[in-house]
Amino acid sequence: MSGTHARTTGRTGTGATARARRVALLAGGLLVGTLAGVVVAPAAQAADDYAWACVADGGDASPSPTAPPTTSPTTSPTTRPTTAPTTAPTTAPTTAPVTPPVTAPAVLAVTPAASSVTVRWAATPGAQQYVVAATPGGARVTVAGTTTSAVVAGLTNGTSYRFTVTVTTAAGSATSATSAAVVPTVPALDRRSLPQARSLVESLYEDLLGRDADPDGAAGWARLVAGGASSEQLVALLTASEEYRRLRVADAYSSVLGRTPDEDGLRGWVAGIGRGAVDVDDVAQLFYESPEFYVRSGNEDGAFIARLYQVMLGRAPSAAETAFWRTQIATRGRGEVAHVVWLSMEAAQQRSGIYYGLLLKREPEWEGRVYWARLMLEQGQDAVRIGLAGSDEYWVRALSRNPA
Repeated sequence: MSGTHARTTGRTGTGATARARRVALLAGGLLVGTLAGVVVAPAAQAADDYAWACVADGGDASPSPTAPPTTSPTTSPTTRPTTAPTTAPTTAPTTAPVTPPVTAPAVLAVTPAASSVTVRWAATPGAQQYVVAATPGGARVTVAGTTTSAVVAGLTNGTSYRFTVTVTTAAGSATSATSAAVVPTVPALDRRSLPQARSLVESLYEDLLGRDADPDGAAGWARLVAGGASSEQLVALLTASEEYRRLRVADAYSSVLGRTPDEDGLRGWVAGIGRGAVDVDDVAQLFYESPEFYVRSGNEDGAFIARLYQVMLGRAPSAAETAFWRTQIATRGRGEVAHVVWLSMEAAQQRSGIYYGLLLKREPEWEGRVYWARLMLEQGQDAVRIGLAGSDEYWVRALSRNPA
């Protein structure tokens, strides 16, 4: 800066007076106006005014810049940067192969029989399984994908039924149209018919001996029945065979003792039955009374009672029942306790229910369970076998299982 600053109006005072003016100016320029002929700038101009004051006072301060240096602001680009658009692939995306719909099976025939209907249908390629459903009632039968027919059993005779077949493949499932209505009916029994007699014989072999009838045996028995022998007589003859006795003794070993029979024991019991020393139906009862059953139960009275109930009655004893039978064992012995439980109505109902399942393939109604249990206690199990296998219901079911 050369000469006197333009804002200086004169040179007045030196020394302390000039220093006082400088102090006032350096304090931030709070004094506005004229001080001894000097114009004092506002605080924003304090740095510059210090130089002015020095000049006015005759000082030798170096000239300050007339304005503080500034940092140039960064200039933002006026053009917005752009991102180049992503170019879509020129190759069209691969389309997933279309899976053809599953072909629903077509029902070809529905053939009614006693308490059942046979349904046949056309095969569906790639079938994994088929489900045949009956309406009303909701009976269902599931068969393998290689099968094209099924028997829906357990139907009510005289009731009209319709059927659908649902196929399942790897691609999904599909259901056929509903079939025509059919009515299961009881065929007219002709106990003198050789074909019907053969159906009865084949079913009895399956149920009592657990195997198919050999052709010669089936033909011979069928001639006897068609010639006038009753189905009750046929049952009595089959259950008197050594083959049947061996099966029953082996079953007693398995169900009561939980093991397969040793050959000597099996032969001994079968021989005893043949001599009349013991009845075929008494073997299981005697096994419950044996020391082996007690040992296998845990060799303790409480465990013996628990296993006796579970195997014979199909349930666990209550605490009160266990306590009662403990006192009876102490006074009457284990064998007597097993004998008493065997002869109870509850145990007889359990055994009659087993024959229902074996021969009629169903659970007994309550009245039937009680009736046959009473007959069993009065006349033995043989009376129950003969009565159920000789019934019209059994013969009708035999014709359904083995059509004449």
